[in-house]
Amino acid sequence: MKTLTIIGFLLYTIPALSQEKEKDSLIWVERTCETGLKKAKKDFAIGIYNSYSYGLLVKMEPKGLKAGFDGFYKKYMMKKYSMNIENRGCVINDDSICYSDEMEKLITKKFGKDIFKRGKKEAMKLFTRK
Repeated sequence: MKTLTIIGFLLYTIPALSQEKEKDSLIWVERTCETGLKKAKKDFAIGIYNSYSYGLLVKMEPKGLKAGFDGFYKKYMMKKYSMNIENRGCVINDDSICYSDEMEKLITKKFGKDIFKRGKKEAMKLFTRK
């Protein structure tokens, strides 16, 4: 039985080995701080404003507001300021840290240091009217 299994395995794998190998469609990109900085500047220049956070996400709704404000706030920021706000989880590398830091600098330079606080207040006023 063992011999039969080995022969079957060889018959299955030999045709695969004889086929021409195609280039892998995935390209390995080195993720360094420099690549993150370049990507942030490139995205910002074409109007892509990504505000990423990392780590464990704990959603806390402002006191007195009904559920759903967090989603409303993100949609509001996208509609009014073309800003994508999202949490990217716990996997962090130099590329992502430098991208986020640079993008935050560029966003605050364009919209003001209080953009997130101001945007949250604006969204809260609209959300409470709903």
